[in-house]
Formats: sequence, C-alpha cells, structure tokens
Amino acid sequence: MACCLGAEESAEVRHSRAIDRQITEDRLTIIRTLNVLLLGTGESGKTTLVKQMKLIYSEGFSETQKEHFLQVARVNAIQSMSELIRGCEILKILFQNEESAAMAQDVTKYFAQNFEGKHGLGLADVPPRMKQCVCSLFDGEPAIRKALLRRSEFQLLDNALFFLPKFAEICESSYRPTNEDVIHARVLTTHSRETHFEVPTGGRTPRTIRITDVGGQRKYRKMWESMFSDVHCLMFVAALSDYDLKLREDRSQNRLQESLNVFEQIVDLQYFRRKNIVLFLNKTDVFEDKLPRSPLSRHFPEYSGSPNAEEASPFIRSMFRSRNKVPVKERQLWVHFTCATDTKTLQALFGLVMSTLTSANLKNTSIA
Repeated sequence: MACCLGAEESAEVRHSRAIDRQITEDRLTIIRTLNVLLLGTGESGKTTLVKQMKLIYSEGFSETQKEHFLQVARVNAIQSMSELIRGCEILKILFQNEESAAMAQDVTKYFAQNFEGKHGLGLADVPPRMKQCVCSLFDGEPAIRKALLRRSEFQLLDNALFFLPKFAEICESSYRPTNEDVIHARVLTTHSRETHFEVPTGGRTPRTIRITDVGGQRKYRKMWESMFSDVHCLMFVAALSDYDLKLREDRSQNRLQESLNVFEQIVDLQYFRRKNIVLFLNKTDVFEDKLPRSPLSRHFPEYSGSPNAEEASPFIRSMFRSRNKVPVKERQLWVHFTCATDTKTLQALFGLVMSTLTSANLKNTSIA
C-alpha cells in the first residue's frame, strides 16, 4: 500500500513539475516576443519596410508571391501613367499630337474602368493596346517628360520611375520577378497585417518579433486604437520626401505636416508614455533627388539652410523630436534615416534596431 502511495505521489510530482516547466517556458516565450506596432501616414513606406524585414529575417518570398507582386507592379505602372496624364491636365501641358492624346485617353479610361478605387488588384495579361500606349507615351511623349519634372505638383506613385522604364519587359509572360520588384510594388494597406519573424541575438535563443502594420490614410486610422494592447514598442514611419506633397485624401494638407501632427498625437497618448519609439525618416533617396528643384524652404519657410539633404534632414528630424515631450528617463526615442528600397543598408540598420529593442524589452521585464 505504501509503495502504491509513493508511486502515486511520484507521478503527481512529475506532473506538477511538468506544468511548472510549461508555465516557465510560456512566460519566457512571451517575454522574448517583442510586439511592435508600425504606424505612419499613407505612402510613407511602412509596408515596404515590413517586406524588407521579411526578406532579411524570414523565408523571403515564394514564386507565387513574386508572381502576385509582378501583377500588382503592372497595375502600378498603368496607374503611374494615368496619374502623369492627369498631371498634364492639371499643369495644362498639351500633348504633341492627336495620336498621343488618343493614347492618353485610352490609358485613363482603361485604368478608371478596371482599377481605380480597387486596391490590391493585379494584372496577369496586359492588353497589347495598353502596352503600346504606356510605352509610347513614356518613351516618346514630351508632355509626359515635362510632367515628370513637376511631379510634386500632383499625385504620382513613388515607384513610377522604377516600373515605367521596364514596363515592356514586365509585361512579357517569360519575365521572372525579382525581390527588387516585390519591394517596389505598391499595395495600399487597408487593414491590419501581422508579420512574425525571429531575430538572432548572439545567444542560443532568438527573439521573436511580431509587427502589426496598419493602414495610414485618414479613413483607416480609426483602427489604430484597437491595436494598442500588448504593444512593447512603437515604430513610426514618415517620408522625408513628403515635404512638398499634398495628401491624396485632402489636397489642402501638406503630407509632412500631416505626419508631424499624427506623430505628436500618438506619442502624446498616455498609453505610449513608457513605450520606446523608433522613428524612421524614410525615402532619403527621393528626398535627396528632389531638393535641388524643390527647396524645402519653399514649403517650410522656417528652414533657412541650403537645398541639400545634409542640412535639410537634421532640420526635419528636429521637428519630429520637438513633438516628443516625454523625458528620456521615461522612454527612448531613436531616429533613423532610411531608404526602404535599399535592402543591403537596411539589413545592417535592422540588426542594430532589433538588438536595441529586444535588449530594452528584456531589461524592462527584468529577464536577461
């Protein structure tokens, strides 16, 4: 009888220890998981940064995913041409002949009927007429070239000059999309998306990063508050190159000013008072390219420096820093200049950022 009781007690002890071990493992898993909320206004490059993280830390993109983004890229190119045509109308730039005007009309009509207002759609086969119109207008129509030089005066996708020059190539059924095509393809974020990946730490146990990306245009920001729970860190993305652009949803509002306003509203919330913040000032390549022809001082008169990125970038950084009223002892604000399409540079930067964030998170939870 005693032997049986001892055996039963031993089984109970083993079961209890197993439960304790599982509880400990679950707790460590939670602690070693960093929940990041990724916010920013529309077209700031948030989703592009997430795609880069997936490429660097995860399995990358399958052939099926690449094919999807290729189809999206074709639509992006047609949309870009439609927007350039609209730019010609706004700027009152005339086409050189009736043939070009007819092609412009065909592009505008095709995009409006098939894709305008419909997000995330791709195009498996480009109609021959569309291929002809887009290529002919981009390669040989002076009005389109003039509009490109004044592209800050109307809405135009940032990837226009990536996909339009190679439109004929990406229309071919034999074309094999690259990671670079995937990174540049633009899909509007209209809901929240979670991405999980593991980041090496130098030790045996990698840290799990869970990033939630939420739509940035005004009508999607009402979803943001529902994402605040269980967030360890906030990442905010703002495009430096937005300084001379207007919102798609409000032509009276400067995009960079909108980013500054939204950033100030978010970081001032009580919920984020003790949450560390990473600010990515994105699109450094576009910013540097456009400054000489569109000076920052023209849109932000308080800037008195030269029209170059070396002086203008720190000025914009200081505008964002001034919106953060919380002292350093309560939370950290790290600011990084980024080009979301540059995988090589981002790989080194992400390594630094993730290491800093995970260390801060473990310190806050008192577990190393």
